[in-house]
Amino acid sequence: MTSMTLAWMAALLRHRAQAGDDVRGENPGWAGGMARAAALGAALCALLFFALASKAGAVTPGPIWMITSVSQPTRLAHGERSGQQHYLVTATNNVGASTNGAAITISDRLPVGLELDAAAAVSGQDDAGNSVKCSGRSTVTCIDAENVARLQPGQVLVMTAPVRVAPKAPAEVTNRVSVSGGGAPRASSREATKISSAPARYGFEHVDGWATEPNGMPDTQAGSRPWGLTTTFDLTTHLTSSGNLAPVGSARDVSVAIPPGVIGNPSVVPRCNAQQLASSTSPCPTDSQVGVVAVLFADAPLPVHEAVYDMVPPPGMPAQLGFHILTTSVYIDTSVRTGGNYGLDATLRNLPQSLQLAGSTLTLWGIPGDPSHDTERCRTLFTGACSKPTPYKGAVEPFVTLPTACLGPQKTIFRSNSWQKSGRVQSGSFVSHDNHGHPVGITGCGRLPFAPALTAKPTVTRADSPAGISVDLRLPDLNSPKGLAEAQLKDATVTLPRGMSLSPPAAEGRKACSEAQIGLVDASKPTCPASSVIGSVDIKTPLLAHPLTGGVYLAAQGRNPFGSLLAIYLAAHSDGVQVKLAGHVVPNRKTGQLTTTFADNPQLPFTDLRLSLSGGPRAALAMPDSCRTYVTKSSLSPWSGTKAQSPSARFRVSAACVSGFKPSFRADARKTAAGAFTAFSVSFSRGDQDQFFSGLSVKLPVGLLAKLAGVKLCNDRELAAAAAASGRVERAHPACPSSARVGYAETASGPGPSPLRLPGNVYLTGR
Repeated sequence: MTSMTLAWMAALLRHRAQAGDDVRGENPGWAGGMARAAALGAALCALLFFALASKAGAVTPGPIWMITSVSQPTRLAHGERSGQQHYLVTATNNVGASTNGAAITISDRLPVGLELDAAAAVSGQDDAGNSVKCSGRSTVTCIDAENVARLQPGQVLVMTAPVRVAPKAPAEVTNRVSVSGGGAPRASSREATKISSAPARYGFEHVDGWATEPNGMPDTQAGSRPWGLTTTFDLTTHLTSSGNLAPVGSARDVSVAIPPGVIGNPSVVPRCNAQQLASSTSPCPTDSQVGVVAVLFADAPLPVHEAVYDMVPPPGMPAQLGFHILTTSVYIDTSVRTGGNYGLDATLRNLPQSLQLAGSTLTLWGIPGDPSHDTERCRTLFTGACSKPTPYKGAVEPFVTLPTACLGPQKTIFRSNSWQKSGRVQSGSFVSHDNHGHPVGITGCGRLPFAPALTAKPTVTRADSPAGISVDLRLPDLNSPKGLAEAQLKDATVTLPRGMSLSPPAAEGRKACSEAQIGLVDASKPTCPASSVIGSVDIKTPLLAHPLTGGVYLAAQGRNPFGSLLAIYLAAHSDGVQVKLAGHVVPNRKTGQLTTTFADNPQLPFTDLRLSLSGGPRAALAMPDSCRTYVTKSSLSPWSGTKAQSPSARFRVSAACVSGFKPSFRADARKTAAGAFTAFSVSFSRGDQDQFFSGLSVKLPVGLLAKLAGVKLCNDRELAAAAAASGRVERAHPACPSSARVGYAETASGPGPSPLRLPGNVYLTGR
């Protein structure tokens, strides 16, 4: 073991000793509490695992460098000569293949106003424990040329360059670093540094992230399964009164909002349970590993590496990740942003206060079973690579899929508070970008398949009768590791056949669900009245172990997101995921034909969505009155922006066909004395098998006259107002004057044995 490795281990042990715990565990020389800090710090990075990047030109598959630099402490101060102010430069073999054993060179061109601090030496080390020779002044160079290790994907080479700030240094400077050699193309980056004696606040100093192809280049292909999704961040640090480097504060809670459309499918690998995660004798199944994490501490030059597993989530949670370091298990909980853009949130709560976390990098594997991950497939990586490759044994399926919408650069936002100031939440963000830092989004949406299928089946085949209907929308589950994902559904419009209309008896005793009760903009469960339920919904998704199930609710007239006469809500839930959608229902004013639209649906995959409206005497729909084949039409648009598809479905009405027209008629005078004033009533009726009335007229018998004197007319303006108002408004506030009322009417409307009966008034008009 080299002297540099001993120094690193000593730093780890020193950190643990400061925390006041014993040093013990499976690996002698490891500090249990230090490992616990590493695990929890790593979890912070795990929250960011779904950041995106973009694509550059094609290169030959091989190792790919990524290099970053961070000032420690976060703000460099004038006059500090302790040797503790430095740049930590980290070169990572990002993806692809191992380096080839050739010499590796890291260079740091220090900003104007900064120079090397003679109080400390420049040092370098790789993940294999090899010390690296360093030299230079304004440009510092470390060359790994002796016994060069072949760095596996995820392994690093680091350089620590102590610096001193000149008296006239500007308030902000830029550090430029580069790496070359090892068989990988040269890479470089630049980072801004603040020069100030004012203390830094707790928060995130730097965040970044990218998705990579198997050849190591950035991946932006819509619906692709990247080789890996990597994120990295650094926390703000400061020098304590004793001159030690430490984080500004101890992280308490961290929550990260991942861009919508980035999908993780936990069902494609075996899951590890809590007992296995904590066990050294019966550990997690090897195939349940879905990535790796590396954690950097303020007093150690090299990160600690660990495996990340797909966990059995607790009840009410869609998915959970976890990893174990010595005696501590760490869990990353997930939730879906119901009422927002339905992206994923990942959350850690109540982290230990003794952390000395300085930064972290996590990579989740797009396809965990890919053989290129075999060198990292083991329980304890420590230096970033396993002792021997471990093949994947199960079916190879994608775990991570990029969005199927090409909507421009996507932002990842994360928030955190510290134990010292738990009421002050700090945030940071970054947008997807290319390898030059230019913002860029997902591309290639035109390559995505979109092949929806539709079926529609009413609950009865009897003409002119109350009916429910089951509309079933299906999308293929393209889960091949070699292909692209199916584009996700954005807008869905379904038009029922002409002749299939609303059934008036459905309104009897029916209540509506208000916008507050459905709660479209929050994650709460609906509190709609039971009498507003008109059907059910069932959604199958490959992401959850159980289907999402729930109800279809009648929305309040005029007081819905569309301000329309008719609207419905869907609400379904399962495994902690709540989906709530609003559908706009538009009846044709002349034919009554119904068209329903759900727009801007969540960017979540499903294989089967079944919406069923209940049948029975109070069913929402009425069947057509003719016996023939009817067609339900649709227009379905994907998030990819490609051409909308129009699958259709047929059903046949074959029983109780309308065959004729034999209405009944009755007229009656309440008094029969000659010359007396009397009430007079008429009634018309038809059976379900009779054709509809197209018009009504009554010719009174000779001698039966109406006295019009003293009766006012309901004029055209008042009639138009009555026609435009809802039934509830007209009944409460009639448009025609009471002096024009000459009687009342009752209408029984709708098919089946229980038609809807509605009262009304009869007015004298000038027509």
